[in-house]
Amino acid sequence: MERNLNVSVSRQDDGWAYVSVVLPPEDLGDGLGPWTLPDHILLDRAATALHEEAHVRAVEAARARRWPRTCDHCGEAFDAKAPHARFCSDRCRVAAHRAAK
Repeated sequence: MERNLNVSVSRQDDGWAYVSVVLPPEDLGDGLGPWTLPDHILLDRAATALHEEAHVRAVEAARARRWPRTCDHCGEAFDAKAPHARFCSDRCRVAAHRAAK
């Protein structure tokens, strides 16, 4: 049965990533120990959280990146969202394609 664990990752100034896992009440155990889930499952969830955090940071960095370009059709300067962009807008892209025919 899949359980939803609240896993959070925090990065400290020393460069280490610290992972905290909050278990739902049904997983808190029966007084014999704090965890009812095996350690390898907790470590797997922590590793998944670290991977997801790295992915989110990479996506945010990519979305913020812009490349200065000049439109091949109208000559206007623009900030491209992709490094291979040639046109400032769909209108210029379509017009250039039609002009090439």
